[in-house]
Amino acid sequence: MDRMVVDVQTGDIVIATLSDEEIAAIEEATRRPRQAPPLSARQLRLGLVLNGFELNQVETAIDAIDDAQSRAIARVEWEYASLFERDHPLLIDVGVALGLSPEDIDEMWLRAALL
Repeated sequence: MDRMVVDVQTGDIVIATLSDEEIAAIEEATRRPRQAPPLSARQLRLGLVLNGFELNQVETAIDAIDDAQSRAIARVEWEYASLFERDHPLLIDVGVALGLSPEDIDEMWLRAALL
């Protein structure tokens, strides 16, 4: 079946002949949300360091939390969690404090998952 596709290298729109299986695979891939795998504490911390951040910047962001109980919970999460989920509120807040966009975090996250 002929389909219009975008050549990702040039940006050109071309007509390509794709098999039914190729079309089904493309449609399935575009339907599924991209899942970010959980990261180990090691992967998360190495990901930060390899992107130019110091771990004390995370600690500074946690120290800036106004509510004492929320700050204590965040500190326990940072220091003792063995796995981190991409959508955990602490990580979202720390990302904002570090000046990262959600897209920046996603990109760093997926690279850290390979460590």
